[in-house]
Parts: sequence; C-alpha cells; structure tokens
Amino acid sequence: MTIPKQLALRFTPFCRSLLSGRRLLVFKLLVYGIIAFGILLRLAQFLSDRSLWLDEACLALNIVNRSYAQLFEPLDYGQAAPVGFLFVEKTFVNIFHNSDSILRLFPLLCGLASLFLFYKLLKHEVSKTSGLFALALFALSDELVYYSSSLKPYISDVFTALTLYLMAFHFESGKLNLSRMVVLTLAGAISVWISYPALFVLAGLGSTSILVYLFRKDFSRLFRLTIVYLIWGLSFITLYLTTLRHPVQQNGLLHYWALSFMPFPPANVSDFLWILDKFVSIFQSPAQIKLTTLAIILFLAGSISMIFCRRKTFFLLISPMFFALIASGFHKYPFHGRLLLFLLPSLYFIIAAGADRISFNSMTVKVLLLGLLVYHPFIIACHHLTQPRVNEEIKPVMQFIKQNWEPDHLLYVYHKSQPAFDYYARQYGFTRESCVIGGSSKHDPKAYLSDLDKLDGTQRVWILLTHFHENEIKVLSKHLNRIGVRLRAFKAPGAVAFLYNLG
Repeated sequence: MTIPKQLALRFTPFCRSLLSGRRLLVFKLLVYGIIAFGILLRLAQFLSDRSLWLDEACLALNIVNRSYAQLFEPLDYGQAAPVGFLFVEKTFVNIFHNSDSILRLFPLLCGLASLFLFYKLLKHEVSKTSGLFALALFALSDELVYYSSSLKPYISDVFTALTLYLMAFHFESGKLNLSRMVVLTLAGAISVWISYPALFVLAGLGSTSILVYLFRKDFSRLFRLTIVYLIWGLSFITLYLTTLRHPVQQNGLLHYWALSFMPFPPANVSDFLWILDKFVSIFQSPAQIKLTTLAIILFLAGSISMIFCRRKTFFLLISPMFFALIASGFHKYPFHGRLLLFLLPSLYFIIAAGADRISFNSMTVKVLLLGLLVYHPFIIACHHLTQPRVNEEIKPVMQFIKQNWEPDHLLYVYHKSQPAFDYYARQYGFTRESCVIGGSSKHDPKAYLSDLDKLDGTQRVWILLTHFHENEIKVLSKHLNRIGVRLRAFKAPGAVAFLYNLG
C-alpha cells in the first residue's frame, strides 16, 4: 500500500469526526440561540412595565389586601386562581415590595425556566432538526411570551406540566426506589396546589402508567405507583374541600365560560362538531399558528406515528387534553384559549414528530414544512421585541390626570376601571373622596348616562375609562358633549381620560 493511501485511510476517520463535531457545535449554537432569543422576548415584555389590566388588577387586589388565610376563601371581583400560586405571589410581595414587576416576577421565572424544560423534553425521541423548530415555536409563541409577564397562573401551568412530564420520563427509565417515590409523590401532591391543569396532567400520567404496567404484568411497580397516586388523590381532595368548590358557586364563572363547556354526553351531530371545533381552535388560540391546516396535518401525522412507535409517550402527552375535555363536560374547567396554554408543549412535540414522519427522511421537506409554521411567529416576535404588547395602559392616563389636577376637580371612574384605579390610586395620590365610581350596565350603555346626569353642574369633571367598548365611548361622549364642554383629552392603548366642564 502506498504512503498516500495509508495517510488517506488514517485521515478519513479524523475528517469524519471533525465534521460530526462541527455539526454538533452548530446544533448547540442554534439551540442556545433560540433559547437566548426566547429569553430576550420575555425580558423585553417584562421590562416594558405595562399597566395591570382588569383581570390582573382584580387578582392583585386580592393578593395585596388579603392575609394568607384569607386566600383560601373565594376571591373578590369574580377571580379564581390556585392557592399555591397566590401564596407564592403573596410571599414575593412580603419579601420585596408591592409593584407590578414583583407581582409578575414569578410568571417570568416560570416562563424562562419553561424554555429549558421544553428543550429537555424534546430530547425524548424527536430528531434534532424537528426539535429545533419545535423549540423555536415554543420560544416565539406570542401567548407564552405575553403570559410570562402577566399576573395570571397560565404560564405556571405550562411550567408545572413540563416538570411533571419530565419527571414521568425520567422515572420511567430507572428503578422506582423509595427516594424516587418520595420525589414523585411530593411533586404531584404539590403541583395541584400551584396549577389547576396539573390535575389533568397527573390523571394522564397515572392512567397511562396503570394501563402500561397492567399490560406488562409488572404488578410490583404498579403497586408502588398506586401508593403515589393515592397520595396525589388525597392532596387534590384536600384542595377541593378547602378552595376549589367555592369559585364556581359564588363568583359566577360558570356563566362567564358557558360556551366553553363540552356538551356531555355528546348526543347529536352538533355536539360532536363542538368537539371538532374546539380541537381546531387550539391551533388558533392559544397556539396562534397561522397555517392551521398544515399544523393539524403534522399533528395527526405525529399522532399516528407515535401510536405505532412511541405509544406510551403519545398517551402521556395527549391524555391531559381528554381529561380537560371531560372536566369541561362536567362544567368544572372551561376548554378555551388561554386556559389551554398548558397543552402547547404536547402540541409542539407531536407536530415535531409529525414532521419527522411526513418528511420521509428528507431534510429539505422537513425544514420547509416546519419553517412555514415558524415564519409567522418569528415576524410577530420581532415586532413585539421592539413594541411589546400592551392592553389597558391606565398608568399614563392617571399620571396625566394627576399632573393636571386642580382642587375643585372631580373624577368619574368607569365601573370596569375601578379595580385598576383602586390598585394604582395610592401610587398617584387619589382617594375615593375625590372620585365617583360609575354603575354597571353591561347590555345598555345608555344606563350610564344617569350617572353623568348626577354630575351636571360640576365645574370640572375627569372621565376615566378602561376595558370599554367603542360604542360605550360614543354614547358617553355624545351625551357629555350635549351637557357640557370638553376641555382636555388624553388617550393611551385601552385607556382614555376626558376633562369636561359640566357647570
């Protein structure tokens, strides 16, 4: 053998290892880049320091004004949130101080941690390329970004679900000894206090594992897990008796979410169409995938593929959706929008598996399919990176009123603005003595006019409105212009203030 051939034989493995190492480096850089961009998006939204909108302000007043013991009681303003979530928020307020940023700190931490947890979840039987795109969908998701800095428990639902999934995968791979049983028991028992949908995830994990080990006739492991599941059940029963049985009965949430409960049992074609419509709507909200049809095709392909190849993983991921549907059928949990945010990790995981299946090992096809799904979220994410989402910016409006306030002024607060006004009143130096809270009239805007007529004759009146409909503004403005003269106006996204002379 000639010397050049000998050198070539020795050099070829080196070149292959070098190329493989370079590919691995590129892959890791892409992963870190996607996660870093996801972190940047969440921090940009958090640091925008937007005003608390109606629901956030309602929840904030409960957290700030109540003791720990009172958080077990039905919340004011028609709110409902896991008591564990409320305890964490209350603790943050007590340790640091009350501010918008502190109230949103726990959701932010959950949102940031979820990026890393989801990437770890994707390592379970999803190809690197599809995993990258699924991670990108998760990192760029406008809803996940927004709720990572929102005083609501939806992003902690995602964090909790991911934690439970990873624990299930981890403990499946090894011996279920005492220490693992203790960890699994505590994680499940605590999770239901922090997240309502954790119950659906635990039910899915438990039922899937029971069926698998019954089929395998692994009764020893099944017996140990049964002890764990019983403790989970006791924890949930305790939670239900202390808190969960109150909100639906006393806060009118059943009426608010009336259209989000599955007809149960389904009795006709329209009932089954409701289920189909809700399934499709998940891809639109909370997933907000523009190419819904493509996403559904990939999801179905991934489902079929996993049923044949990774059956247990599939049912672990998909079963919480069915338990959530059943709960909605009993009017216990609305199957709608942001309340289903905890399903997004499973959704993206199965879509990635579908891309692996439907691409027929063609990298070009796989990148094209998943790239089409990622394109729109990427454009939206880039837009919100420079212009973070806002909702009801009451803070600049109240600041404007304060800067132009005179001793003889009076402030009229639209009834849906009251929670946010009450929360920020001390910060801007307002008291209830200097304002009038408007009455509530959901279906007849003209009923508000009687409140304004009572102010007729007042020299200077500020009108503050948030969480309003445009027709309400038109009706109020028309009436005010008839009985008085507009002196000043200030508008911010979702909030407005007018100064009128009604004398």
